[in-house]
Amino acid sequence: MQLILMRGHLSRPHAVNIKKAHLLLAGAVLTGAVCAAFALGFSLSSRFADSLPFMNSLSEPEPDAYQINPLDSMAVRLADMDAQLARLNAIGLRLLRSNGISQKEITVIEPVGQGGIRQSDERPFTVDELSADLQKLQHAVERQADIFSIIDADLQMARVKRQRLPNENPLDEAISVSRFGTRIDPFTGRRSRHEGIDFIAPTGTPILAAAAGVVVSAGYHAGYGNMVDIEHSNNTVTRYGHASRLLVKKGDMVRLGQKIALVGSTGRSTGPHLHFEVRVNDVPQNPKNFWKPTACPAGPATVAALNGLLAEDREQAP
Repeated sequence: MQLILMRGHLSRPHAVNIKKAHLLLAGAVLTGAVCAAFALGFSLSSRFADSLPFMNSLSEPEPDAYQINPLDSMAVRLADMDAQLARLNAIGLRLLRSNGISQKEITVIEPVGQGGIRQSDERPFTVDELSADLQKLQHAVERQADIFSIIDADLQMARVKRQRLPNENPLDEAISVSRFGTRIDPFTGRRSRHEGIDFIAPTGTPILAAAAGVVVSAGYHAGYGNMVDIEHSNNTVTRYGHASRLLVKKGDMVRLGQKIALVGSTGRSTGPHLHFEVRVNDVPQNPKNFWKPTACPAGPATVAALNGLLAEDREQAP
């Protein structure tokens, strides 16, 4: 192998011959230098590793990115409990509104009373103890939320069903003058059957739907005069007779308490009044049987669900 050297632009080139033995010698020297440097570095690192921050950072294992310390874990549980309490508050407010209670009427003036003498053997809670107590409290909050949700759903369903049954009076101020059943006919003076209740009221008094439903008939009848029939759930129909004016037509959807007609004296009538009937499967029923106050209903599904939750609590009790 020949290496050509030039000292300047116009200088005469010189050729140097490099033999294979020279290359082998240079490679051996370079390899020895690298090995020596590596050995020196390894020796220094093992001797002074504890005093070098850089080496310490290299030797320490990286923290687990998914590992959560106990305080962070408790903070996560507190956040979840806060969300559960917000859910309970929302359900509670809905239950209050369903029962006609305003949120403004529910105010907390003073803190909850607690007290007792201070004990000499007091000690701070450990992280494990706080974590266990938080877990128990979270379980209690979740269970209470489940119970509230079941009751709320049942009350909402009962409310819908109640609105579709004639539980309300068809007049704001109703004065009954002729009861359901046997009576003296005001025209013939004979004993006859009366299939509804007559309420006296001035002409033009609004007649209200006793329940939500669909108008199945609205027109003139020889006996009832201007008459409205509204169909509700369970094949129940309410009838409103002798109206001076009808405010709805066949096929209309009406809500509970909606104005459907005005009191009058049309048809077979001796004066302004409302003839009100309740029919189930076209059989007349006493309207008073639908006006009896009842407690908040609880369906079989609600009772079963609540019993299941209470049974779980009994099984988990120490």
